[in-house]
Amino acid sequence: RGGPGRAALENVMSNPEHRSGAVIRDTEGLGEENISILLELGSLRELLDGWYFVCFTKEDGDPTDWYRAYWPFIVAYLDTLYPGSWCLSPECSLHYYSGYTIIPEELVIRSEFAEGRIRQLPFDTCIVEIRGDAPEDVVTEERLGVRLFPLHTALLKVPEEYFDKCHVEARTCLAMLTDPEELIRT
Repeated sequence: RGGPGRAALENVMSNPEHRSGAVIRDTEGLGEENISILLELGSLRELLDGWYFVCFTKEDGDPTDWYRAYWPFIVAYLDTLYPGSWCLSPECSLHYYSGYTIIPEELVIRSEFAEGRIRQLPFDTCIVEIRGDAPEDVVTEERLGVRLFPLHTALLKVPEEYFDKCHVEARTCLAMLTDPEELIRT
């Protein structure tokens, strides 16, 4: 599928200022007509007003492109909404640390500026925004830029039920502690 829409999309995708992985926020380089064409062709899908992700699969109901775009979108969106003042909840941070790779249905984030809302996303996923301070020593994961509670702090902040319900993830995170005394000092 060529044409002006595809050429415009390739131009925008090659510019790092206009993309974050498979997520497009700044669509000025595309133009409304090209956006309409790409949406109609199924090459773009709108996430939220002004936010799109690139689609390579053409089957309706296939979540592959959304799952590929999920973390780049989360980071770009939250960095835009709450620059430098957000992080995953302690529970979500531990899931991320443990290597739990399933895209969560509910991603809970904390920010002192959050308004306590739920933002619906494709394929029955959502972001739950909770007002709360992010720790001063937030850990920014290198590969994708996901902002996490420090491991030892997250282990202390999760409710007791986490260790029963998510025992594999909890044990994995406990095994990752290099200095167990950090739990005591915190």
